[in-house]
Amino acid sequence: MPEALEAGTLNTPGIAGLLAGLRYINKVGLSQIREREQELTWYFYRGVQEIFGVQVYGDFQSPQRCPIVAINLAGLESSFVSQILNEEYGIYTRSGAHCAPLMHQALGTVERGVVRFSFSHFNTTKELDQTLQALLFIGEKYGREKRD
Repeated sequence: MPEALEAGTLNTPGIAGLLAGLRYINKVGLSQIREREQELTWYFYRGVQEIFGVQVYGDFQSPQRCPIVAINLAGLESSFVSQILNEEYGIYTRSGAHCAPLMHQALGTVERGVVRFSFSHFNTTKELDQTLQALLFIGEKYGREKRD
């Protein structure tokens, strides 16, 4: 026991990857990683608020939050915005309902979902600036009819 109950071969690459990840976190420090993710989240949040037609979702009253910003842009479908970000700018986001129908019911986004941006301490402010610029262009190019 417990080998008699194990099905198949252990996921040795997964175990090695987990160990490497834990060593990295211990080396850098969880607080350093968290602080950087918070800086990036708030940087993006401040920037995205300046773009015409952006609706930001979530409680930004709390200084401590997950490194995620969810938006909609210029009345466009979230899947369309996410697709354009991917195809034209190489920016990967998650669109839709995120397996959270009650949250979207509360937010009033059941029909079109939201575009979710998730940040890692590996991201840079340059990448966020490029993303903000891309959102500005998408809103101007595709959301124009929504302004009238």
